[in-house]
Amino acid sequence: MSESNQPADKNPERTDGSLRGRTILVTGAGSDLGATCCLSAAKAGASVLLLDRKKRLMEEVCRQVDACRKSDPAIIEFDISKAGGADYQSLAEGLAGLTRALDCVVHCGLATWPLAPVVNSRVEDWYRIHDREAVQPMVLIRSLYPLLKKSGSASVVFCTMSAGRRGSANWGAIGSAFASLENISETLAEEWESHNIRVNTVDITSMPSALRTRYYPGEVRRKPKSDDDYGLGQTLDNLLRSDSVTTGQRITLSP
Repeated sequence: MSESNQPADKNPERTDGSLRGRTILVTGAGSDLGATCCLSAAKAGASVLLLDRKKRLMEEVCRQVDACRKSDPAIIEFDISKAGGADYQSLAEGLAGLTRALDCVVHCGLATWPLAPVVNSRVEDWYRIHDREAVQPMVLIRSLYPLLKKSGSASVVFCTMSAGRRGSANWGAIGSAFASLENISETLAEEWESHNIRVNTVDITSMPSALRTRYYPGEVRRKPKSDDDYGLGQTLDNLLRSDSVTTGQRITLSP
């Protein structure tokens, strides 16, 4: 499966309403990355479900989504870092009460971890990081499989970072966790293709975000030239549309 530096299913223009009628769940919705995804989907006509660990993190994003979508976005408090099997089952049941089917999931709930050389890293951190960045996202998506299957044309997008695609000094535990998530995404893409559920990853490392600032603290944060700088909105629009055929791809946002 190839890696692409271009938006999938290339369209020359993004058109309003391209996601009309689609219900989208965005994890990590309270972050700036999650907010960008929520607002992009709402502007394209989607109904947005916001998920994060605290309601207060999502309230402002929810207001913005409501203002541009003129609908009733839902806020869902759910802490992936502390969730167990029963919690995911309850989440799936709760979502089933909100929507008949789930058309899209965009996983933006990435955490920040300390960078360290392999020989100086703590073994317990490897377990924690792999659980949070690879295992828990997999369990989340697996629990939502029945709702995704009802869509008839579902799409799952995992946001990842470049260290998961090529090993980099001091990123050992984090990079290997994202590499696992990339592999999980490709595995699901093949297993779920017959159910019309597409699964892709998008490397968001180049985006000027709070996550990047925490990993690259000495860097001058660049102000985006436009609302869709780096093409995240266009990329998501192309991947989440009901007529998209892109699956099993590793897509990279270019600076």
